[in-house]
Amino acid sequence: KIIIVHTLPEFLVFVASINKLFGAKLILDGRDITVDLVSSRWHGPCLIILKLFARLVEMCCVHFCDVVITASNGFRRSLIARCGNPEKIAVMINTADEKIFQYMGQKEFAPIEKNARLIYHGTVSNRFGVFVAVQAMQIICNSIPGSTLHVYGIYDSNYRRKIEKFISEAQIADNVYLNDVLPLEQIYSQIQTMDLGIVPYLSDHFMNIALSTKMFEYIASGLPVVASRLKSGEELFNDSCVHYFEPGSVQNLAERVLELCVDPELRAEKRESAYNVFKSKYTSEIQSRQYIKIIANQLGIEDLVFVNAS
Repeated sequence: KIIIVHTLPEFLVFVASINKLFGAKLILDGRDITVDLVSSRWHGPCLIILKLFARLVEMCCVHFCDVVITASNGFRRSLIARCGNPEKIAVMINTADEKIFQYMGQKEFAPIEKNARLIYHGTVSNRFGVFVAVQAMQIICNSIPGSTLHVYGIYDSNYRRKIEKFISEAQIADNVYLNDVLPLEQIYSQIQTMDLGIVPYLSDHFMNIALSTKMFEYIASGLPVVASRLKSGEELFNDSCVHYFEPGSVQNLAERVLELCVDPELRAEKRESAYNVFKSKYTSEIQSRQYIKIIANQLGIEDLVFVNAS
């Protein structure tokens, strides 16, 4: 028997203590890591105590479980550094759902001299760097008139007010649109009308070891990506795949966007290289097979035969 606990906080694995005592295998599929998440989200004098408690719980959980599944190589390294047991810690990428995000192979590229369309979707709070992208629109619009940034997401209210104040003062209300969150199917419909996907995360410990699911969704759709140069993303998709800029740099983000806009061949090369890496390593089917192998190993099943249902 296998019990999979698919949630945070990690200590919820202990609800399966009796089952574990009677021989059940226990998999913690938490993906994110509470210790690093706490450090990124909260600050103040209580953080030290909270972080110490989170580390103690994390260490107990890793030793208690048979497998711990996390969402990036950076998370895995962080867990191993604190808890050891590398043989227990597996990586499952939170990748794009290709039933929704389908490759736009027919997309044609031409120089963009006006009305460049950029998209960001997901959480809109400080560490995700959307304000950097909004500020960059001033520079982008000076070179490519009529350009627009379309944001779809769930907003931190204070952060949204900060963005709205800047939009008003910079007089770019016609260039930046702050939209509500949409279902993924509708996000894909918007992606089909865009020129570039923007992933402007800021650099901190957590963001450097995390991965952006939206990057996979843009790449799976065949949309060229401009993203912050953060370690976990860069080690999966190198410079031939993604046009990276220095995290937090408004000027560098604008420059990288403009470089892709004026060079259609570069946009085509980037999106093709990224998609080739994606389809060879990070599709949902590949990740599903990896998940099944993890379960099969715990059950002692060695000879697996995968059948392509399509």
